[in-house]
Amino acid sequence: MGTPTNFTQNDDANIAHSYKRLLEISAMRVLKPWLQIGVIQRWLAPELDADCKKCYKMLDDFVGDIVRSKHQNWRLRDAVGEGDTTGAEDSSTGWQRRIFIEQIFHLAANGEMTLEEIMQEAQSMVLVSFETVSNSISLALLCLATSRGDCQRRLKAEIASLIPDSGHVGLEQVQQMRYLDAFLSESLRLLATVPMNLRHVSRDFQLAGRDAIVPRNSIIVMDTFNMQRDERFWGPTAKQFDPERFLDQERSGSGSESGSGSGQAKRRHSYSFLPFSKAGGGGAPSHSIHMTSTCSQNIEDILDSQQEEEEEVQQEEEQEEKQEREQEEEVQQEEAQDQEQQEEEARRAFLGSFFLVFVGAMSWGELSEEEEREEEQEEEQEEEQEQGKE
Repeated sequence: MGTPTNFTQNDDANIAHSYKRLLEISAMRVLKPWLQIGVIQRWLAPELDADCKKCYKMLDDFVGDIVRSKHQNWRLRDAVGEGDTTGAEDSSTGWQRRIFIEQIFHLAANGEMTLEEIMQEAQSMVLVSFETVSNSISLALLCLATSRGDCQRRLKAEIASLIPDSGHVGLEQVQQMRYLDAFLSESLRLLATVPMNLRHVSRDFQLAGRDAIVPRNSIIVMDTFNMQRDERFWGPTAKQFDPERFLDQERSGSGSESGSGSGQAKRRHSYSFLPFSKAGGGGAPSHSIHMTSTCSQNIEDILDSQQEEEEEVQQEEEQEEKQEREQEEEVQQEEAQDQEQQEEEARRAFLGSFFLVFVGAMSWGELSEEEEREEEQEEEQEEEQEQGKE
């Protein structure tokens, strides 16, 4: 909406945290549908209900301040003639130059929207754009990394042929990247960023080909994930990654209007491919242009660095194996040293014991000889005494 926030880097106002909490609550209410009834949620999960109201209030104030400020500036420009919608400004070029919020103000000035609807639309746009682009890029890179065909080679060749020497990528180059657009569309089809959508029924209507009537104020759930994998529209390879299917559709698109051809030449159902879409459409969404521009500036570097990363991983594995071998050798050396030390201690203990036994034996032998000599002397003395008496 033309307003820099940077709250993903510096979330002082807790805006990013509030959006994240609301997404968590939405996921919980999908898994536990009884919490979608306000009375039951307030009764069974009062803390969840309080968090929901607090986050909604914070985001309403955040978006409301932006809308009111932009509307005031738009009215001031319109008053001095800068916002005049006549003449050249009514041309398609002038209309495309308006940012999203100013296009809505133009509709409100013509009586096509109310201020409340503007607030709801702005709130919806901010909410759905919070993580969808980043998630879409992540899923696209996942498809690129796991693709078994020549997808990487074709992407790199197309990007290298269209990017100028300056390295600057503009809308003109992006619009010429047909295979990149087909690649992104296929990643959005196979791995839907928004796997389901809810729609509010504004009036009663009858389902085509059936007697069932959907009443007003009902909520319709569209299973986008499986709608984009329906084999009736995408063929038997609907669950496989194949960007070529969008190039085939582009080549055969002209034949569908003239009535010639069949099968692939016919347009697919308008609801068979709904990435970021609010009303449905068979072609790639306008948001894909911005995402394509973002990806194309980095995808070549990613492809070029893939081999370097593999070499680094291989070097790290070799280094780890070398370290493991060195550690095993060190452990073996320590064990050998411990064993030698134990054997040396055992030898010393044996020698010490043998020495003690030997010394003991020698001492015992000397004592025995002394005792024998003493006994002999005593016997001699007794014999001398007996002879003296005689």
